[in-house]
Amino acid sequence: MGCIGNSKMPPTNTPENTETSTQTLLPTYTSTPYDTQTPSAATTFTLIPTLIPEEEKANILGLLSANGGCGLPCWWGITPGETTRSEVEELSVKYNLRLDEFPKGFSRSIWVDFENGIMQGSIEMGMENNSIKYMKIYAAYYPRSGSKLDDFKKAWQLFAPEKLIPALGIPTRIFIDPGLGPSEAPTTYLTYDIYVLYDTKGIRLVYQVRNELSASRYKICPVFGQGGNAEDDIRILLASPTDIVPIETYDETGIQEHRAIPIEKAAGITPEEFYKLYMQPGKPACFNSLPHLLPGY
Repeated sequence: MGCIGNSKMPPTNTPENTETSTQTLLPTYTSTPYDTQTPSAATTFTLIPTLIPEEEKANILGLLSANGGCGLPCWWGITPGETTRSEVEELSVKYNLRLDEFPKGFSRSIWVDFENGIMQGSIEMGMENNSIKYMKIYAAYYPRSGSKLDDFKKAWQLFAPEKLIPALGIPTRIFIDPGLGPSEAPTTYLTYDIYVLYDTKGIRLVYQVRNELSASRYKICPVFGQGGNAEDDIRILLASPTDIVPIETYDETGIQEHRAIPIEKAAGITPEEFYKLYMQPGKPACFNSLPHLLPGY
């Protein structure tokens, strides 16, 4: 089915490499259309029985708890560069997921939207030659029926930074996007986006960290568990490890080039040192950003 058979979660804790990024900003790439089909109207090509809210909630939580039995860059049994469109349709029936297909320039993409009382999110699958080229997964905390932020973090525990980073090894590149600093409107927090890239694995992780505007405003702890300040937003971009283009090519929003800062410059640590923070027993992975890099300070 296009799923990597021996990549059960979690993989070994062997670091991917010890290479340190020396880039200052991501270069700009010109995207090439992924397919040559003539765009047409949106098409729903899989009809799934409507689930009641509790069934839908249990369905999504079950998929997240084991990731369909495979490890990244496989997602719910779908592996970029391997899984075909027909296999995705088969999986959608198996997992009770409604698929919608939309034109995207000269290519097409398949979408799955979900909302289960804890979160709302989407999965976009870009196609090339009738197979999956890339996947973009997004989810955010969406409280309903008394759900709490801890419910969201528990649902995504398999993909928490403290689980994935030790399993995947040393990232090839890490960027920090400090945003635009506190807004003019009254606010009590400062938000960062942490981009963690594994170029040779076809994986990009994005976690959001929120700091109170206090003496610890520069302290960044990308952890879901105790002592962490990773928040209610998770984004995962997956592509084939053998793809010859940089993984960020598949995300037109991408890393905000005008403000994303390599971690070496933003915090004075290397990707290897970042990785080692997660290997300390009983301690959250924390580091300090450099204050002069934050807008408005």
